[in-house]
Amino acid sequence: GDLLIKAELSAFNPQPWLEAFNLNTYGSIAARLDGSVSALLDESVMLQDLSLKLHSKSGQLIVPQLWPQPQSFTALALEAQLEPTRRKLTVTEASLHLDGVKLAVKGDIAQRAENPDELSMRAEANIKDWPLDKMAALWPERVAPNPRTWIVAHMSNGVIRSATTKLLARIDRSDLTALNNITLNSTLNFENATVHYLDGMPPASGINGEATADQDSVRLTSRGGKAGGVTLGDSIITIAGLSAEDQTIDIRLSS
Repeated sequence: GDLLIKAELSAFNPQPWLEAFNLNTYGSIAARLDGSVSALLDESVMLQDLSLKLHSKSGQLIVPQLWPQPQSFTALALEAQLEPTRRKLTVTEASLHLDGVKLAVKGDIAQRAENPDELSMRAEANIKDWPLDKMAALWPERVAPNPRTWIVAHMSNGVIRSATTKLLARIDRSDLTALNNITLNSTLNFENATVHYLDGMPPASGINGEATADQDSVRLTSRGGKAGGVTLGDSIITIAGLSAEDQTIDIRLSS
């Protein structure tokens, strides 16, 4: 019959294992992990299921494809399941505290039946307490680069109290870091932000509101704030054409 193997981990160093299976090509983690691992093997000793529950109080993530420098964290938790026969990896929970920013991700990656050389990915990320001045350092350049470029260049000060991003994509198995056929939808709730809408226009400060973004556009719905000594009311700003050379911006400010 099937064989179930379970192991409890304490102060486990994952580095040698990542190197042994050549997984450090995509990234690594410098930390001591606690938790558990279970593996289900069939009669031929073929892996049918691998489940992980891991956590750590501190360490560094080393993922050059996302961040040029290692990212220090103060809390990490991972719960995931690998099903080789279904060619599927499910991440039930992956949470991180990065420099005070709380990040939680869940999703799955599976081989596409229509094309075995491609993987399909679904992911949802939730972020809390993200200072706008840390956006450039923590938002990877390769993840939704079009809205990232505009937000990093035009929004500062303040904090994103909560943000949710949903992502659908396909991945070529020859380059697991390249995403194709991307569908992205993000919602960010921010407080006390400064927004530089246009060159030559005074920035608006003390802005509260919501930003929604996809691959091609950003829409800001803001409340309050001041610009050039004028107290603002509810405002809507839409920036479109982020994937093109020239963009359009529709600004509707009220005082």
